[in-house]
Amino acid sequence: MHVFGDITLDPERRELVRAGSRVELQPKIFDLLLYLVANRERLITRQQLLDEVWGGTIVGDAAISRAIKEVRRA
Repeated sequence: MHVFGDITLDPERRELVRAGSRVELQPKIFDLLLYLVANRERLITRQQLLDEVWGGTIVGDAAISRAIKEVRRA
């Protein structure tokens, strides 16, 4: 479990809670957030995101940018 401020990210329950309220996230957005939090101490490239989060699925730069925007919003 990751806790920072009033935010809790629970990988086992696949749940993000902010200020006591559950934040609904699409599964891939949750996976991206979890990967970024788990690797927060280092720089992550787009290729690493593709490999680790999207599992080699062909995804365009626009889709990655939208997913990152959703993570920031969450």
